[in-house]
Amino acid sequence: MFAALLLPRFSLQAARRARPVPGGKPAALVEGDGPKAKIREVDPEARAEGVEPGMSPAQGLARCPRLLFLSRNRRQEEALGRLLRDSAYRCSGQVEERAPGLCLLDLRRHPKFQKESPVGPGSGADASDPTALPALFQDSGYSLQVGIGPTPEIALWAARVARPCRIVRRAEEIAGELPIEEVASDAELASLLRLWGVRTPAELAALPREGVVERLGPDGLSLWERTQGKEGGLLQPLLPEEPFEAEREWEPPIEELRPLREALRSSLCSLGERLEREGKAAGSLSLVLRPEEEAPREYSFSVPAPTAEPQKLLELLDPFLENCRTASPLAGFRLRIAPALPPWHQPAWERGTIPDPARLSATLGRLLSLMGEERVGLPLPSSDHRPEGFLLEAFDPRLRPALSAPTTPPVLGAPLRRFRPPVPAAVRQEKGRPRELQTPEGTWKIEGTAGPYPLSGRWWEEEWTRQEWDVALRGGRILRLAELPEGWRIEGEYG
Repeated sequence: MFAALLLPRFSLQAARRARPVPGGKPAALVEGDGPKAKIREVDPEARAEGVEPGMSPAQGLARCPRLLFLSRNRRQEEALGRLLRDSAYRCSGQVEERAPGLCLLDLRRHPKFQKESPVGPGSGADASDPTALPALFQDSGYSLQVGIGPTPEIALWAARVARPCRIVRRAEEIAGELPIEEVASDAELASLLRLWGVRTPAELAALPREGVVERLGPDGLSLWERTQGKEGGLLQPLLPEEPFEAEREWEPPIEELRPLREALRSSLCSLGERLEREGKAAGSLSLVLRPEEEAPREYSFSVPAPTAEPQKLLELLDPFLENCRTASPLAGFRLRIAPALPPWHQPAWERGTIPDPARLSATLGRLLSLMGEERVGLPLPSSDHRPEGFLLEAFDPRLRPALSAPTTPPVLGAPLRRFRPPVPAAVRQEKGRPRELQTPEGTWKIEGTAGPYPLSGRWWEEEWTRQEWDVALRGGRILRLAELPEGWRIEGEYG
């Protein structure tokens, strides 16, 4: 189910809040100056006197001499819009602000609307129940209409006719109560349908689909599908304006880290509840520590897999807290969470469970604190092509995209199994080629050789050079030998 929260005559309601109007006196919102001034919105009392939007102020006064004109108040409109958004977020984490004074909510996770049994307007003052919001807004002097339906479009239709709350299960329950102009976003299309005699969405829904497509094209088809209740239920959610942030100060400052950890746990629990309620997860953490006699220090933590679970977020901070040291007592901290959409993985029945990225990141954090940043990471071949050369990069636990199929044929041949470390050896040469191999384990005759293959690099710094040979021993073994300035050694064995 979806809900639509509608503040009818949004700008006029905000203007009335800034300039109270005596009860029962008609009011209208006017935009423009001089001859270009037009009435934009009117309240029910003014409409009952015959005043309509689009009239000039003179025409409005001719219809209703008691009419009171109001001007827009941008600041009050901003405050009213913020009140509406805050109320919407108390009901759902998925909120779309379709227009000023109109919010659409996804209620599919709301406990009250997950059941198939019919629900009615709320009678209590529960701010998380959208059906109870009209009474709460009325207490603040505003008029709110709430519609609930199976799609966002039907919920919006219900809100337009709600007095003050309307719940519908199917499009046909309400399609005959609205004028076609309330449904069609294109005024020209609505005018054409009026000429055809189509006055309500129900009458449009009764027309055959093929005829609508043939005569009205894609716009007509989209409108026809909305009248059938076939419009998709996708919203464009807003991120909440209120930051996910928590602060704490100590007087006197603390000298141990245990109170800091407990305060962070409490803050993560409260922020995690907000994230869960609003359908978000933590994408990254920012922690600012305020030592008493030092400048504030800021630390950033990337969350491998966005989550709202406080325990996993605390495990991410634990390695840092175990090694955190300050020269003076800690006077306070500020914790801020950058929200992100929670991850979703399609189940893969053909393979095992994917390791938890959060636990992997916590393990890496502990290794970093124990071994040091220069000794933990992802080993990669170095760019100087040195056989034993490698470098360490920070490990990225995110899933990497699948590699494309190679366009060149695979290299055929026996693999080389390197010895770690290489085995020192003595080599007897004849005419510059290896003929006999001596190691602490024995002596072997060399029956065949391939090489040499000279390698060198880094001549601009610490130059290295070597010559490699592939040799075949009596008995069938094939080895890789390397001649270095300091001597010979066996690098590995093929096969």
